[in-house]
Amino acid sequence: MVGLFSSLSLQAQQIGPGSFGAGSVTETYDNLGLPFDNSTPLGIGGYTYTTDDGTLRYEDDFGTFMGTTGGAVGSDSDLGFININFNGSVQQAGIQVGVDSAWTATVDFYDGVVLLGAVPLSGNGDDNGFAGWQNAAGITSIQINDTAANGKIILADNLITDGSGGAVPDSSNTLLLLGFGISGLLFAGRKLGRA
Repeated sequence: MVGLFSSLSLQAQQIGPGSFGAGSVTETYDNLGLPFDNSTPLGIGGYTYTTDDGTLRYEDDFGTFMGTTGGAVGSDSDLGFININFNGSVQQAGIQVGVDSAWTATVDFYDGVVLLGAVPLSGNGDDNGFAGWQNAAGITSIQINDTAANGKIILADNLITDGSGGAVPDSSNTLLLLGFGISGLLFAGRKLGRA
């Protein structure tokens, strides 16, 4: 029975960057050739980006603010958000978030309109935090929310999504395990009733 519950607990949970499998895809935002201000919705790498005010900022040097090289995307307003719709479903998603001063943010992970989880992040400038989530039933979008009124926009870099499902159990296997677990409980209950 412990195996049943530990299998089910893997369906939706926070993960780190090392949890992604070999088939994972990373959008580094490097050398996209976009202007500084971009109207949203905007397609990048097969995903659709929207923001609170209809503008997504892009700069090849944004990534250096977070201790990485190359490009990054940003919201266009303090306390703004960036929404990334996967135009389908992935089982794992994660992203680096930060800015060049003290900052706080949350990254929300959704399956349709259902909030799967929120990861709070913070930093002191020129650093970043990673927010990742896995859900065997799927993740359809993430939203990066700037939660610090500091006169800065929140930046996002190195979006990573699974290509193979990584360590997330296949939902059909999970249902099979659930069925075995319930059958085992019913069988054990019958034996106890006879004793």
